[in-house]
Amino acid sequence: MTEGSAMNIIINQLEILLIMLARPVVQRQILAVIIVSLVVWFLSQAIINWLHPRLVNSITIRLVKERQGRFFRLLPAAQHLYFPLLGLILIQLTAWLFEQDNLTAGLIRISAAIFAIVLIYRVLLAITYIWTSERRALRYRSRILIPIFIVLPLLIFLNEVVNLGSLFAIKILDVLGLQITMGQITLAIVWVYVFFILGWVTEEGLRQVIMPRTSADLGVVNTVITISRYLILVTGVLVVFNALGVNLTSLALIGTGLSVGVGFGMQQIIANFISGIVLLFEQSLRPGDVIEVNNQQGTVQKLNIRSTIIRTADNVEIIVPNETFLTSQLTTFTRSDQLVRVSIPVGVSYDSDPKQVRQLLLDTAVKHGLVRPEPAPTVFFDGFGESSIDFTLLIWVDDPTRRRAVRSDLYFMIWETLTKHNIEIPFPQRDFNLRNGWSEFAQVMMNQPDARVRPATTAVKKEK
Repeated sequence: MTEGSAMNIIINQLEILLIMLARPVVQRQILAVIIVSLVVWFLSQAIINWLHPRLVNSITIRLVKERQGRFFRLLPAAQHLYFPLLGLILIQLTAWLFEQDNLTAGLIRISAAIFAIVLIYRVLLAITYIWTSERRALRYRSRILIPIFIVLPLLIFLNEVVNLGSLFAIKILDVLGLQITMGQITLAIVWVYVFFILGWVTEEGLRQVIMPRTSADLGVVNTVITISRYLILVTGVLVVFNALGVNLTSLALIGTGLSVGVGFGMQQIIANFISGIVLLFEQSLRPGDVIEVNNQQGTVQKLNIRSTIIRTADNVEIIVPNETFLTSQLTTFTRSDQLVRVSIPVGVSYDSDPKQVRQLLLDTAVKHGLVRPEPAPTVFFDGFGESSIDFTLLIWVDDPTRRRAVRSDLYFMIWETLTKHNIEIPFPQRDFNLRNGWSEFAQVMMNQPDARVRPATTAVKKEK
């Protein structure tokens, strides 16, 4: 079919539509549908504003609220059912009156079907809000209910006013001898939507239903969920190609010829894809793991085929290519155990009693609620520093994400404890030994009275 003939078909369908709209019998039905819709809208608003609040606040409803919470949640949603329900009743009554007067009522019957579809949509939407959270219900509404219940009335209306068969037969593309019609493209779009929703619903169902009820490892469950979703999507791609009339054998031959060139251009994407499959099956990284990558610590939120989403303590999401985890060193704090050790270095002055310091550090550590009693906190005497005697307090916590917070809390507590016991935390100092140069130094100081030496940081000794 040429471009001119396709345009002729569209123009002919538009002319047929205009001719039909010019007919008095059609105009009469359109006017009746408009009047019924306006009447229904005013009636539904009156019921919502006057009757509905009284029903919700009545004593009977309060008893239902106490005993059947889910049923009570349906009552506020019932206000959205008044318009389609009243519309369906009045439009059916209008069609009956038209037929009693031997008047054509085809468009009115179509309007009744559309009101029925709107009623079903709002009932399903109310049930969704009752049985799921509001956030999840909004996702179901935007991804499933709205697309379906917009397309259905549109198809019903178009099927009555135009010849959909002629429109679907229009050829849109002609690629390598393959002629693709509008009907094939429409069917392919429908299949893309169906398999996209099927993959999303499968993933949601497995995460919300299977994961909370199974004792299997979360990494294994995540692998099953991810592989299932991608299998559904791959199946959808094959179905879409079949709907477009593409020969999969010839497609494989073309893919073989392009594989070398595409391989160089998509090398990183393929590497990340393969790395994702390895991570899923190897289970070296799982959702919920606390890791450190590129000097940033975070929790693995989702492990996809191409990349991994990590959420940091600042609630920032980082998308890391999967190849990074296989080609560079990765620090994980929860691979096999949540228990991690935290080191807290402390230095005190040389006037302090090391045994007392050790006991004070141990007593301070056990006072923190997140410090594990087993393994018990430990204090090591690290040695004699330039300005202090150095210790390291080692404690264990079972929440890797709180390591920094626990270290900070203990530093505050150690400072208060050492201050209370008059134990000094020294700062760096230097001693200058002038040996035989004391007289020269004294002469310089006498000649330059403005010169100062900080007594807190520098101590001068005269060697006898």
